[in-house]
Amino acid sequence: YQGQIQALNKSSIKVEFLPTGDLLECNQKFIDLLDFSLYELKEKTIFDFVDKSDLNKLKELWDDLSKGQTWEGTLRHRTKDDKDVWVRVSLSAVRDMYEDISKIIYIGTDETKERLMEIETKKQTDLLKKQEEELRMSRLDLRAQLKQSKDEVRQQFKEIEKVKIRNERTLEGALDAIITIDNHGIIKFFNNAAEELWKISKNEVLGRSINKLFPENEYADEFINSFIDTHAEKIVGQRREVTIKDTKGEEKSVIFLLSQAKLDDETTYTAFIQNISVDLF
Repeated sequence: YQGQIQALNKSSIKVEFLPTGDLLECNQKFIDLLDFSLYELKEKTIFDFVDKSDLNKLKELWDDLSKGQTWEGTLRHRTKDDKDVWVRVSLSAVRDMYEDISKIIYIGTDETKERLMEIETKKQTDLLKKQEEELRMSRLDLRAQLKQSKDEVRQQFKEIEKVKIRNERTLEGALDAIITIDNHGIIKFFNNAAEELWKISKNEVLGRSINKLFPENEYADEFINSFIDTHAEKIVGQRREVTIKDTKGEEKSVIFLLSQAKLDDETTYTAFIQNISVDLF
């Protein structure tokens, strides 16, 4: 028995309490755990060592222990320096020769490192969950912002398209003939007045070379030749009176004004043509 008691004192925390909770004896492991002197410990009860969070639980089970019952579980203690320690405890009542409860035996194992690791793991887990939630909310916010940006861009395109259509319709209804070509001489715009002037449908000329309206071998005019020659320098910003021929071969006097527009690497030229011919009846 003596050998067993010595082995128990070396491997476990061992304390003896009176049924009132006052400390009778304890081993060195209990002294080291709470960092009190033996004299200080003997001036205290078990209720002085337990953290407030476990105090009510201990008071309830102590009544059962005083009646001879046993209990196993974890108790949270406070050290002399007010630090938390956790002990896995087995509490058992010892009876004397008269079957009265003479003392309560406390056998425990220090679980502080494991509990601190659990607490730290929980903190890290909670932090990770919080970061994941923040990331999820950020993604949702980013998606909302992207959707809003797409909607704004889509709305801008609609507005631009409206302006474009409005401008085209305005030019379509202009009294003067209007023709737009790119720097390769391809017709990009041909309004209603131009159809009437040349007596040709826009469907026949859009996407075709300007030479369809101004055959090169039929014009000796410098202004017209500079307009239809893709390599020639255009005469821009000057009003010129020239003679043109429609698709029926009829000559017409017109006032010709050429403007230039550059966008990035693309250059377009727009001719505004006013018919000044006088119809004879």
